[in-house]
Amino acid sequence: MRSAFYRGRNMRAYDARRGVEPPASKELLTLAGCGWHTLRRACPQGLIMGAHSAGRTLEAVRER
Repeated sequence: MRSAFYRGRNMRAYDARRGVEPPASKELLTLAGCGWHTLRRACPQGLIMGAHSAGRTLEAVRER
């Protein structure tokens, strides 16, 4: 999960350099969806997706 978190941060920074990053609200919605998926489906992969999305969300908030 740690590597997924840092991969998410790096991907968000990469998207920002390219000028194609989604708004922070979209990143937050994706993070919420990952949490919902994890709880609803009892899916361990949701934790990894959530860590990736949390990294992207953190970078989106730091850009402001």
